[in-house]
Amino acid sequence: MRFRIHIVLATLWLLAGGPLALAQGWVVSPSRMELEMRPGETKTFVVRVERDPLSGRSQDSVRFTAAPGDWDISRQGEVMLLPSESTPESANAWLNFTPASFLLTPGGVGNVRVSVTVLAETPPGLYRAGLFFEEHSVVPPADAGSKRMVLRYRLSTLIYVMVPSLTRKVEIRSVECKRETDGDWAVIAVLGNAGTQHIRPLHWVEVKDAAGAVVLKTKAEPTMPLLPAHMLEVKVRLPKGFAPAPGQQVRYLVDPGKDLPLLATTVTLEGNE
Repeated sequence: MRFRIHIVLATLWLLAGGPLALAQGWVVSPSRMELEMRPGETKTFVVRVERDPLSGRSQDSVRFTAAPGDWDISRQGEVMLLPSESTPESANAWLNFTPASFLLTPGGVGNVRVSVTVLAETPPGLYRAGLFFEEHSVVPPADAGSKRMVLRYRLSTLIYVMVPSLTRKVEIRSVECKRETDGDWAVIAVLGNAGTQHIRPLHWVEVKDAAGAVVLKTKAEPTMPLLPAHMLEVKVRLPKGFAPAPGQQVRYLVDPGKDLPLLATTVTLEGNE
């Protein structure tokens, strides 16, 4: 018997996101919504689901569904998907959305109205919810004598609910400069969030010679979101072929944003491995 992998869809979770989440044949926007709200307050917004006009071979309608869910980010920067209302920071119980199911033809647009109501007496802090969308297109039958594997996309709108007052405090917990298995060098750090506000810091590396002159500066890049009471392992790879010399200083820098001071930790290399 032949085994044929037929990828109709692929699972995709866009959680850290820009303005939209894009999959094969359809798009969700916004992919992230940040709301500053006080206890007892309600805010409403619209999530737009749009199907590509060229998706599919016909004008057949495809059913889309929306469902709430929790999520988290591990120390390694991996997104973890969790059942709804399974974490202390879950705001899914505050959500009310409609419709939960709708049909779209190619080029069609569906608007899902989402209301968030913060419960009275909610203490200050960051609360998180997720609204996950899935399409349910009909899978073509497998050829005789073969099997078919189908992978489906799910796209998300992440909701951050910020109940003031929040604090921002990023810490550099550790830094090391080491040679990777491919022979190139990288700076590996662990960041911690001791505040109550999620943060998307920028980080980069400077290498200075013994005289203090900068011989290398990498581009400032954002990390994954650093959630409150979380730690995050991050890596900045040095340019291919660049090897820090003994006596040089490798300086790891973090910009937490919002006018907070830069953080920096310096590692002095004793010798190359």
